Formats: sequence, C-alpha cells, structure tokens
Amino acid sequence: MQLRIESRDKYGEVYDKVYSAKKESSDKGIKYTYADEYGETYVYVLRDSINIVRRGEIKSTQTLKKDTRTKFIYRTPYLSKEFTLHTKQLNMKDSEIYINYSIYEGEDLLNEINMSIKEIKNS
Repeated sequence: MQLRIESRDKYGEVYDKVYSAKKESSDKGIKYTYADEYGETYVYVLRDSINIVRRGEIKSTQTLKKDTRTKFIYRTPYLSKEFTLHTKQLNMKDSEIYINYSIYEGEDLLNEINMSIKEIKNS
C-alpha cells in the first residue's frame, strides 16, 4: 500500500510525499511502517492518539494527542534536543488523519504544522 504525507508549516514550507508502506492492524490500532532517506518511520494510530517513531539517522518518538502537550527528544548525529508538542487538532477517520500541532523549545514557539496522512489505494 502507499501512504501520502502532506504538511505545511507557519513559514510556508510544504512537504508532500508518497511512500510505499506496510500496514498492520491489531486490537490496539494500526501500525504503518515506511522508509525514507533518514531511516524507518513507524506511525501508530491508536484510539485517541498518534505515535510517530523514527529510527535511523534521525531518532525521535512523538506522541500527538488532542489538547495535550507531550515532550520528545529529537536526535541526529549532530544534535540532541528536547521539544514539546502541543496538539491542537487530531482528526482520524477511515484511512485519513489530520493533525495541527505546535513545536516548542522551552516556552519559545518554533513552528506550527498542519499535517495529513492518507492511505492511497493501489490501483
């Protein structure tokens, strides 16, 4: 299957990419796995939250839950920093996810991101 990930941040940066992905369903939720130039990414779709786990050159585990602030550590070969996510919107229906969140370093707002994750049916 394929997964399309689109995002736009407060600076006008647009990201739109389609990945070949593996989908696994269980009683707990859905797990998507895909790879990019930085390593493997796992997207766990749970009842009321999304966990995005990156393993490879970039390492992080982000938890997105509506109206909630969560901390995560972002690691690269050159950097290791703690950030806070504030998830303002999280809509999950069928095979589409819409997320609006802000990233903070301490009390400083670094970015605001609108993201969508959609399954694309193979033809």
